Amino acid sequence: MTLQNSISMTLYLTFVIYVVLGTYTLTLNKDARLNRVFAALCFCYALWSLTGAATNSAATATEALFWRRFSVLGWGVAYSIFLHVIILFRNAPWSQADKKGLLLAVLYIPALINLIVFLIYSMPEYGHIAMVKTDGGWISTTDAQWFNLMFLCYYLSFTYVSMLLLVRWYKKRKNSADRTKAMLLMVSFGGAFFLGTITDFVLASQPDRWIPSMAPVEVIFPVAAIFYLIHKYGMISAPDSHNDAQQEGMILTAFSRSRLYKYISFVLIVGSVLNFYGRIANGDTRITGMFLNFLLVMMGAVVMAIPYFLTSITAQENALGLMVGFMMPVVMLLHFNAEFSNIIWPVPIFFMMLTVIFNNRNIFLGLGFLTLLLELIFWLLLPDYGILVDQRLYCYRLLFYMIGIGLTAIITQIYVLRLKENSRQDAFQKMIAKLSADFVTTNRDNFEEKVNQLLEQSGLFTGTDRVYLGRFSPPDNIVVYSHEWLGDGIKSLKGSIEHAQGEEQLSWSVSQILKNDIVYIPSVDRLPAEAEAEQLALKKQKVRSRILVPIQSNHRIIGLLGFDVLDGRKGLRGINRDWLQLLANILADAIAKVDAENDMNYLAYYDPLTGIP
Repeated sequence: MTLQNSISMTLYLTFVIYVVLGTYTLTLNKDARLNRVFAALCFCYALWSLTGAATNSAATATEALFWRRFSVLGWGVAYSIFLHVIILFRNAPWSQADKKGLLLAVLYIPALINLIVFLIYSMPEYGHIAMVKTDGGWISTTDAQWFNLMFLCYYLSFTYVSMLLLVRWYKKRKNSADRTKAMLLMVSFGGAFFLGTITDFVLASQPDRWIPSMAPVEVIFPVAAIFYLIHKYGMISAPDSHNDAQQEGMILTAFSRSRLYKYISFVLIVGSVLNFYGRIANGDTRITGMFLNFLLVMMGAVVMAIPYFLTSITAQENALGLMVGFMMPVVMLLHFNAEFSNIIWPVPIFFMMLTVIFNNRNIFLGLGFLTLLLELIFWLLLPDYGILVDQRLYCYRLLFYMIGIGLTAIITQIYVLRLKENSRQDAFQKMIAKLSADFVTTNRDNFEEKVNQLLEQSGLFTGTDRVYLGRFSPPDNIVVYSHEWLGDGIKSLKGSIEHAQGEEQLSWSVSQILKNDIVYIPSVDRLPAEAEAEQLALKKQKVRSRILVPIQSNHRIIGLLGFDVLDGRKGLRGINRDWLQLLANILADAIAKVDAENDMNYLAYYDPLTGIP
């Protein structure tokens, strides 16, 4: 592979990474302001990388200039969006909603000026920009330095302000976690700034310059740092409210559906990368090839986001069916006369396999008809076609085999998981039936025994390390942990007290319970900022994940049912929270029954007005 192709491939892979990061961020929480701005930053860098790859791999100077003009949508705006992300990260007072208009004006008017000036300034008829071919690819030269100076002022000023805000954030924060975040961003951003200045300004000013702009690749370091903070501290991710319930008549659970869509997305993106590599390796000059690469990646991003943006299962399946129906003719007809056209015929079969796990007859019939139609069109376009099968085509064949094997493995796993889910649901229903029948005879004499039995069976069924019952004590909403079941070597919580108000450790979770919300903490590292005290307390207890289910009686929250995982090899993702609510309801009925019995016993022996025996 030549140096030019290596640089072009690096830029294209960077484009793919940015698209995946931006899409993933939106799937976490598309409504959060920071998520949307960070996703916009990723897509901006993605566009910069894509146009850089297209420019560098162009066959002619005219094509290179065409893509170079579009690149301003990336580098002309990116530094404004990056500063916007830093401002939101710091949660500065002037980033609040009431000052949103002023903030947007200050940040994006310079970017708008960049766009307008460069798009006019770079028109081919003016001749201000010339594209020069080097060993590393195409580089741009200009006869007017004023625009370079204008962009340099924009770049340096926004970079300086971003770094200044990070330094001030680091100095003002006393919390070690916040200081770690600020330091990580400072180091990564400072490194990217240094490398970008060397490659895009110092080397660019040399008369024998041979390397194109690599800034989109270098700036991936601070973007990766932000992405790391997403996972480590949950800074821009929403608490997981996703219940992996099995809907009636559906083969796929929410988790397996999301996993399948990610696999399809992965296949589309890999196909785009291979198509781009084939384009630069074979010297394909068709501009449609570049647009096809872009289309495949963006369709992969959309497929990844479908389960998170569309709540209706039918809408998800219809959206995927429409995208597949659009993509099949585009991919196949654009490559019907390519040298590997004899191996793309299985593509429709792969997509037909997907319809096996969807409960949608229309998708199956539509894709089946389209598959037959495309094959007939192929027959008419290429009634006879001979090619030489070389090592590269054998590699493509192996790739298609691997895609088919992977798809078959996923479908098989989905059916196996479905069978396990059915078996697990049947076991849970039997447990609920047994507990319900047993709790019919609950009274104040056997209440302790029956509650302990329920907690033990719940812990063994869910595979958690600790299951406990907490009772609220009005009027201060003090939570007393009265009953529990413990796995081997697990520390007891029984008898401990937590508060719902003030600065006590678990005020955030308890406040959610009092709103009758199930609290699901898949990882204590992803608790929101307002639960910092609780996060420290849970880490001290070595709790890795937790579910708290409210217990409600007579329209009042009287307690909670808790499930803790302390072993890192276990997880709570596969537990259906609706099932846990049934256990909480059994406890609620038993508690209400025993409380009523205690009240009747009190009235039998004490005067209700004076309390005198």
